[in-house]
Amino acid sequence: MLEVTYPELRKEDVHFVNRVKNVWKDNRLWYGTRHDENGSKLGFWGELKDQYEADKKTMCFLSHTKSQVIPRMNTYLSFLYNQALKVGLWTLTMKPPCT
Repeated sequence: MLEVTYPELRKEDVHFVNRVKNVWKDNRLWYGTRHDENGSKLGFWGELKDQYEADKKTMCFLSHTKSQVIPRMNTYLSFLYNQALKVGLWTLTMKPPCT
């Protein structure tokens, strides 16, 4: 479960949101707490669409702070791009380093 803590981010920091849109495109971004069987984690979360199955998405922890969000987004996207280049080696068990 994801509890959104800061829903008005897009209104309060337009510059940051525009930078996120440039990198993250049409993927979703939240600031909130994710609760799971391992406990809770507060910070920025992103959702990536599965490039092979349109109805599947992966939630990624991006950072506790804004300063690390863009670099972490670039890391996830770079990982996915590099995996897509290895089409011959791609298996359904490979996942990006986000949970």
